[in-house]
Amino acid sequence: MRYLALLLSFISGLAYAAPKVAVSLSAIGALTTSLMAGLGNPTLLQPANADPHHYQLKPSEQMVLQNADLVIWIGPTMEHAFAKPISQLNPEKVLTLMSLPNLKRQMLENGTEMSEDALDTDRSAFDPHIWLDPDNAIVMSKAIAAKLMQVDPSHKAAYQSNLDHVLQKLQLAIPKLDKKMAPLKGKKFYTFHDSLKAFDHRFGLDLDSGITDNLESALSLYRVEIIKKDMEANKAKCIFKEPTVSNAQLAALTEGSTLKVIDIKTLPTTIDHGVQDYIDMLNDIAAAFVLCS
Repeated sequence: MRYLALLLSFISGLAYAAPKVAVSLSAIGALTTSLMAGLGNPTLLQPANADPHHYQLKPSEQMVLQNADLVIWIGPTMEHAFAKPISQLNPEKVLTLMSLPNLKRQMLENGTEMSEDALDTDRSAFDPHIWLDPDNAIVMSKAIAAKLMQVDPSHKAAYQSNLDHVLQKLQLAIPKLDKKMAPLKGKKFYTFHDSLKAFDHRFGLDLDSGITDNLESALSLYRVEIIKKDMEANKAKCIFKEPTVSNAQLAALTEGSTLKVIDIKTLPTTIDHGVQDYIDMLNDIAAAFVLCS
């Protein structure tokens, strides 16, 4: 009987085909990898180090998108080039994280947190870098797990168990981040792009992310002068550099100064270790702020 049970288990395993899940960003992919543990793996639609605002899908990636049982993305304000092909899919196969209830969202212009009642339907006025608030990772993980259970109901118990594991890891990591960031509350920091707004607001920092709205254009001399004076007044020690910031833009602000340049990545570089890759990314960002303080 034992051998018969093993044989039936083996045959069942052969018959099972994991759902084909496509994810747009490595931050989503890291969470989804842990949520699918033991059942399958998500496929990233773009390289982990790609600029999600401007990445154009290759034909092979478009095929992955079209053949997926489930596509998970932030939304059109983040992955601009994905909007058209995703709009052509069955809506039941798409999870748009920017539209989830209970997310903490920040206005792009001033960082004000908005309630659900105040949200605009197209979300275009809100910062789409929602994964940089770890509280949002909890909301997103629950939504992804629920969608996986819907797509693959025969493994609902496994997805629930994986979700419990992910939530436990996040709930252990968040207090440690709070403790690390607490001494930095209210301190002034500078970065070119506004992608850190969710992290900034979550941990009570004072981040000037309005250096430029266009990372592809040179800063005007007037703008450079204004920013340098502000940095001097606030005794800035460093400036954060994201991969999309040009060396020319950086040099305009740092030339002739003692400002340290600290590289900062707002996406995990891999999803192989699941939720731990997401947590490591947050810890790396926190360490950058500590180094800059």
